[in-house]
Amino acid sequence: MALIKRVWNMIISLLIIVFGWRCSDGCLTHEKIALLQLRRSFNESTDLSDWVKENSDCCQWGRIECDESTKAIKSLDLSYVSMFYFDYSVLYLNASLFQSFEKLQSLSLEGNLLDGFVHDGGVERQLTLPNLEFLDLSYNTLGKDIITLLNGLTSLKYLNLRHNQLNGSVNFKDVPSSLEELDISDNLMKEMVIPKDGESLRNLKVIWLEDVDADKIGLLQSLASLPFLKTNMTNVEELMMDESDLDINFFRRLDGLPSLKVLYLNYSVINEPLTAQDLPNFKKLEVLDMSNIVLHASFLHSVGEMNALKDFKFTSCRHNESRSALQGID
Repeated sequence: MALIKRVWNMIISLLIIVFGWRCSDGCLTHEKIALLQLRRSFNESTDLSDWVKENSDCCQWGRIECDESTKAIKSLDLSYVSMFYFDYSVLYLNASLFQSFEKLQSLSLEGNLLDGFVHDGGVERQLTLPNLEFLDLSYNTLGKDIITLLNGLTSLKYLNLRHNQLNGSVNFKDVPSSLEELDISDNLMKEMVIPKDGESLRNLKVIWLEDVDADKIGLLQSLASLPFLKTNMTNVEELMMDESDLDINFFRRLDGLPSLKVLYLNYSVINEPLTAQDLPNFKKLEVLDMSNIVLHASFLHSVGEMNALKDFKFTSCRHNESRSALQGID
């Protein structure tokens, strides 16, 4: 009988090692502990009111999605939960807490006045989440040093840094090469610095650069530089630059994006009307939104030469020639 009990204990121990220690209802204990510590980091936010010790299955808590078979957390939505938001105090999160979520694929920390990730001693520390594919850090107060804390996210495909405090010259050498979509809209960045080997952005397909103005012309030049584009961004398929203040020369250099399929320029201001010679004849462009901007009529006629174009929007578009010059434009 004693032998059977020892064998049974060995089997239980082996299952714990292989599958991880779980609560009676399936929630992984070490992940639950990390979640409760995170709630304290957010000053016991009322948005996390169901995150309580007595509620044993953390997979049933709000803002959490678990894998059905392993019960490991795969998605964590912590957007706009910080109680610091109401008194404008910045938030620092302990990066080591996130290491408990080994299978995490999606993480949103949008809108928390997040200022950085630190270790127990208060020193900045990088995030290490090998399975994370989606990371939303938008509407926080993160500075350009956040880029250096991301190279441990080796599977990252989507990164949103919209409306932070990325300013001056920002080095993107530590951005994971797996990245496919990047949103750096509405920042104070003046230049993107990319290594010459182009490794960090070689798989980038979608760029969001909305609300870019003339004060950030260095940023536009770093994007529009032909050697830069040909080396690093030949795979870019979508470029979003709505509500931007742009120089005409930017468009004349866009032929460095041979794979471009979608271009949004809605409500942008260009320093002179676009003509037929200003935008390259994109062979793969399918969607072009130039609503609410000033166009030369000759440019509109050149749109017909974009053979792959399926959707051309120029609602409320202004032009500087007579209406008769636009006849034949569909």
